[in-house]
Amino acid sequence: RPQAAQQAGSFLSLLILLFSPINFPIERLPEVLQNIHQVLPIKYMADLVRWSLTGGYAESIPLAFSIVTLWCAASVAASWRAAVRRP
Repeated sequence: RPQAAQQAGSFLSLLILLFSPINFPIERLPEVLQNIHQVLPIKYMADLVRWSLTGGYAESIPLAFSIVTLWCAASVAASWRAAVRRP
C-alpha cells in the first residue's frame, strides 16, 4: 500500500538522520551504528557537501564519491525495476 510505504520510509529516514554522524563525530556513536554508517551514504554525502563548501574537512573524497555513486545507481536500478514490474 502506498500510504504504508510512505509512512515506513518517513520513519526510516528520520531514524537514520537522527543517528547519523552529520552534526557530531562518528566516534560518539555506539560501535554497531558506526559499522552501519560505514556503508550508508549519509556520512559520505555530508563529507561531500562540507568539502564542496569549504574545500577541506573530508577524509577521502574518492571514497565518498564512490559510495554515493553506488547508492545512487542502486536506487535508480531498484526504482526502474519497481516501475517496470508495476501493472
